[in-house]
Amino acid sequence: MKSNILVKKITMSAMFIALSYVLTLVAHYLHLSLVPNVSFLTYDPKDIIICIAGFVLGPYVAMGISVGVSFIEMITISQTGFYGFVMNIFSTCALVVPASFVYHYRKNFFTAILALFAGYVSALMMMSIWNIIITPIYLDIDRNIMVDDYLIPIVLFNIIKVGINVGCILLLYKPIV
Repeated sequence: MKSNILVKKITMSAMFIALSYVLTLVAHYLHLSLVPNVSFLTYDPKDIIICIAGFVLGPYVAMGISVGVSFIEMITISQTGFYGFVMNIFSTCALVVPASFVYHYRKNFFTAILALFAGYVSALMMMSIWNIIITPIYLDIDRNIMVDDYLIPIVLFNIIKVGINVGCILLLYKPIV
């Protein structure tokens, strides 16, 4: 019985990874830059699928899916290499893990809204911190220059990106979950 459940989780995880990667691939070729001055940041809808996976399979599986999709992206289409890989994992997990944990407390639509709000706040806070730490290394600039010139556009990008993803999750949540 346990092996059937494990096989089902692995199969569903692989399907979520594939679907997430396909969305990432489409977004990559459309190059959806949401905010000027930070062209290295483009919209990526994979968080929608990974969050739904977290609602269905739990937060730990969602973390694994995030790592899997980010790794496949890094070795196939990424232009940001290892930095993008790390930031993709941090960004996705900052939204998905809190949302999945809250949602698993009580699985209903109201809790899903609260869970996504928690994930939204978490993602904005975490990505502000990680962008201050990692972006100066990636861009090879002084941290003060990054904060002065890039922080507001990066925060704006994250507000828009995570907002779009949360809205799409809410629309897709009911029919899928």
